[in-house]
Amino acid sequence: METFAWLDANILIDFLTQRGDFGEDATAIFALGEQRKIKLCLSVLSFVNTEYVLRSKHYKIAEKDIKDAFEQLLTFVEVVGHLPKDVTNALNSEFQDFEDAVQYFSAYNASFVTCLITRNKEDFAKTSLPVYTPKEFLAIHLY
Repeated sequence: METFAWLDANILIDFLTQRGDFGEDATAIFALGEQRKIKLCLSVLSFVNTEYVLRSKHYKIAEKDIKDAFEQLLTFVEVVGHLPKDVTNALNSEFQDFEDAVQYFSAYNASFVTCLITRNKEDFAKTSLPVYTPKEFLAIHLY
């Protein structure tokens, strides 16, 4: 089965900012996608949240630089929207974080997604999709 990984927004932010110790793993995951060894999926919501974070007072990244980075990503990343049922499922779920719930149900309802990658694995404890941290995912797909 081909790997089609749904990336949580924190992985995208780690990649674009090279945030802390997380940037290297995020870069390796995106490299696998760019090399077409795996397929990557990001939600519309992840792009919106990431743009907001990157333009914030903490990062202050120029809008043009963000758009350029997003345009490059669009050459090899699948972008998926959210359905009304994803929001309804999220509202009725036991998730503590609404955004995580919307991400999960969107990934789950996209029949082609085989796993979800996030740094906050504990937020996705009661799920049907396999959930990996970047390190766990890379241990499976790089070695």
